[in-house]
Amino acid sequence: MATSNKPFALKTVYSVIICLGHIVLLTGVYVGAENMASPCNDIRVETSRESVVVTWPLPVFNVTSELVTGRCDRDPGDRFFWGTVWVRCWAEDRNGNTTECLFTVTVRPSKCPMWNPPKNGALACDRFLFGQFCIVFCNQEFEFDSQPAQLYVCGASGLWTTTSTKSSVRWPDCLELRSYKMHHKGLRQQYFAGDFVEEEENATKSVQQNFVDVFEGTAFGEQGGCVGNGRCTPENVAVFWGDAVEGDVVIGS
Repeated sequence: MATSNKPFALKTVYSVIICLGHIVLLTGVYVGAENMASPCNDIRVETSRESVVVTWPLPVFNVTSELVTGRCDRDPGDRFFWGTVWVRCWAEDRNGNTTECLFTVTVRPSKCPMWNPPKNGALACDRFLFGQFCIVFCNQEFEFDSQPAQLYVCGASGLWTTTSTKSSVRWPDCLELRSYKMHHKGLRQQYFAGDFVEEEENATKSVQQNFVDVFEGTAFGEQGGCVGNGRCTPENVAVFWGDAVEGDVVIGS
């Protein structure tokens, strides 16, 4: 069987369509347009469910000047779960010449509104589970306005919830100056030392490590979110800093 050795030129195409009520973003072409009459596009789907039926037009290849409709190792209309799956499509002309392309289907939960990080504190979220899980932190000189949740979860509904409530919740700020006689409202790991304005690098590393320490002890972390997950590391935690304020006066950000 002969295989076409014609080099593929890279090209990127962006388009947005609505498919069965879900937002579908098509991006990233891996095979040049001169080899294809209908390209392979990466597909990204946001859904309020844990799985969704994804469909796409079969690619049409230009194999030695002959237009051939391709076949894929996953069928349009298959059901995909949260995560990223590679799909391979290929075509063969009457003389046995072949060509192929690859694209990904990524299904992720609906995004939740990203509220501001706590004032005088930080918001840390995973980079390895679609940013579904976040934990809030306070500078150790300050206290949470109200008791924070151990973990904030972005549910498939697109709302932030906690393990104790299914209704939408917001995380607190850190506006109360703390005396050492006060009891922590949060977990010990939800407080960090150092001035995140002057010592951001060290403070960031501390918050990232604390996120992993807290998350791996939660039910989500113990059931595969962190325990046994090689990507659950401090380097894969995003940290967002809140404004540093004193009273009603912003002194940094």
